[in-house]
Amino acid sequence: MKGSRVVLVCMTDSVSTCRVTCAEFDAHVQAGRAIIPLIMEGFKISDYSCWWPNSMPGFEDHKLFTDLRISLAEDRIQKVQSEVLPQVYKFLEEWRARPDSNTVHFLNDGTSKAA
Repeated sequence: MKGSRVVLVCMTDSVSTCRVTCAEFDAHVQAGRAIIPLIMEGFKISDYSCWWPNSMPGFEDHKLFTDLRISLAEDRIQKVQSEVLPQVYKFLEEWRARPDSNTVHFLNDGTSKAA
Protein backbone atom coordinates (compact mmCIF):
# COMPACT_ATOMS: atom_id res chain seq x y z
CA MET A 1 0.00 0.00 0.00
CA LYS A 2 2.89 2.38 0.73
CA GLY A 3 3.98 2.61 -2.91
CA SER A 4 0.47 2.68 -4.41
CA ARG A 5 -0.25 5.46 -6.84
CA VAL A 6 -3.71 4.36 -8.00
CA VAL A 7 -6.39 2.86 -5.78
CA LEU A 8 -9.34 0.95 -7.22
CA VAL A 9 -12.14 0.98 -4.64
CA CYS A 10 -14.66 -1.82 -5.12
CA MET A 11 -17.92 -0.33 -3.85
CA THR A 12 -20.17 -3.09 -2.52
CA ASP A 13 -23.20 -2.83 -0.28
CA SER A 14 -21.00 -3.45 2.79
CA VAL A 15 -17.78 -1.57 1.99
CA SER A 16 -18.81 1.58 3.86
CA THR A 17 -19.55 -0.36 7.05
CA CYS A 18 -16.09 -1.93 7.25
CA ARG A 19 -13.98 0.24 9.58
CA VAL A 20 -10.70 -1.12 8.23
CA THR A 21 -11.68 -0.38 4.63
CA CYS A 22 -12.84 3.16 5.53
CA ALA A 23 -9.58 3.80 7.41
CA GLU A 24 -7.50 2.55 4.46
CA PHE A 25 -9.56 4.68 2.09
CA ASP A 26 -9.01 7.78 4.25
CA ALA A 27 -5.27 7.09 4.29
CA HIS A 28 -5.20 6.90 0.49
CA VAL A 29 -7.18 10.13 0.19
CA GLN A 30 -4.84 11.89 2.65
CA ALA A 31 -1.83 10.62 0.69
CA GLY A 32 -3.26 12.21 -2.46
CA ARG A 33 -3.46 9.00 -4.44
CA ALA A 34 -5.60 8.69 -7.56
CA ILE A 35 -8.86 6.97 -6.61
CA ILE A 36 -11.03 5.08 -9.11
CA PRO A 37 -14.36 3.90 -7.67
CA LEU A 38 -15.79 0.68 -9.13
CA ILE A 39 -19.49 0.23 -8.45
CA MET A 40 -20.07 -3.47 -7.82
CA GLU A 41 -23.19 -5.63 -7.77
CA GLY A 42 -25.37 -4.86 -4.75
CA PHE A 43 -24.25 -1.23 -4.30
CA LYS A 44 -27.28 1.03 -4.56
CA ILE A 45 -27.18 4.63 -5.75
CA SER A 46 -30.17 6.86 -5.10
CA ASP A 47 -28.53 10.23 -5.89
CA TYR A 48 -25.93 10.16 -8.66
CA SER A 49 -24.65 13.64 -7.76
CA CYS A 50 -23.71 12.41 -4.27
CA TRP A 51 -23.44 8.64 -4.74
CA TRP A 52 -20.83 7.83 -2.06
CA PRO A 53 -21.64 6.65 1.48
CA ASN A 54 -21.62 9.19 4.32
CA SER A 55 -18.81 7.24 5.98
CA MET A 56 -16.54 7.91 2.99
CA PRO A 57 -16.70 11.67 2.32
CA GLY A 58 -13.33 11.56 0.54
CA PHE A 59 -15.17 10.50 -2.60
CA GLU A 60 -16.40 14.06 -3.04
CA ASP A 61 -13.20 14.74 -5.01
CA HIS A 62 -13.57 11.48 -6.96
CA LYS A 63 -17.14 11.72 -8.23
CA LEU A 64 -16.64 9.82 -11.49
CA PHE A 65 -16.95 6.06 -11.22
CA THR A 66 -17.16 2.95 -13.36
CA ASP A 67 -20.38 1.02 -12.98
CA LEU A 68 -19.65 -2.72 -13.03
CA ARG A 69 -23.16 -3.82 -12.07
CA ILE A 70 -23.36 -5.92 -15.21
CA SER A 71 -24.72 -9.45 -15.26
CA LEU A 72 -22.18 -11.11 -17.56
CA ALA A 73 -18.56 -11.53 -16.44
CA GLU A 74 -17.38 -11.05 -20.03
CA ASP A 75 -19.08 -7.64 -20.12
CA ARG A 76 -17.39 -6.67 -16.83
CA ILE A 77 -14.00 -7.66 -18.22
CA GLN A 78 -14.64 -5.64 -21.38
CA LYS A 79 -15.70 -2.62 -19.32
CA VAL A 80 -12.60 -2.86 -17.11
CA GLN A 81 -10.39 -3.10 -20.20
CA SER A 82 -12.07 -0.24 -22.03
CA GLU A 83 -12.80 2.17 -19.15
CA VAL A 84 -10.77 1.37 -16.05
CA LEU A 85 -7.38 0.40 -17.45
CA PRO A 86 -7.04 3.55 -19.61
CA GLN A 87 -7.70 5.64 -16.47
CA VAL A 88 -5.11 3.67 -14.49
CA TYR A 89 -2.50 4.05 -17.22
CA LYS A 90 -3.27 7.78 -17.54
CA PHE A 91 -2.70 8.32 -13.81
CA LEU A 92 0.48 6.24 -13.87
CA GLU A 93 1.76 8.12 -16.89
CA GLU A 94 1.34 11.37 -14.98
CA TRP A 95 3.87 10.04 -12.46
CA ARG A 96 5.98 8.43 -15.20
CA ALA A 97 5.63 5.17 -13.34
CA ARG A 98 5.54 1.75 -14.93
CA PRO A 99 2.57 -0.43 -13.92
CA ASP A 100 3.71 -3.15 -11.55
CA SER A 101 2.36 -4.93 -8.51
CA ASN A 102 3.19 -1.99 -6.21
CA THR A 103 1.55 0.81 -8.18
CA VAL A 104 -2.07 -0.38 -8.28
CA HIS A 105 -3.92 -1.23 -5.08
CA PHE A 106 -7.37 -2.82 -4.92
CA LEU A 107 -9.41 -1.79 -1.90
CA ASN A 108 -12.55 -3.70 -1.02
CA ASP A 109 -14.23 -5.34 1.91
CA GLY A 110 -13.01 -8.77 0.88
CA THR A 111 -16.32 -9.90 -0.61
CA SER A 112 -15.96 -8.81 -4.23
CA LYS A 113 -13.67 -9.27 -7.20
CA ALA A 114 -13.04 -6.37 -9.57
CA ALA A 115 -13.34 -8.39 -12.75
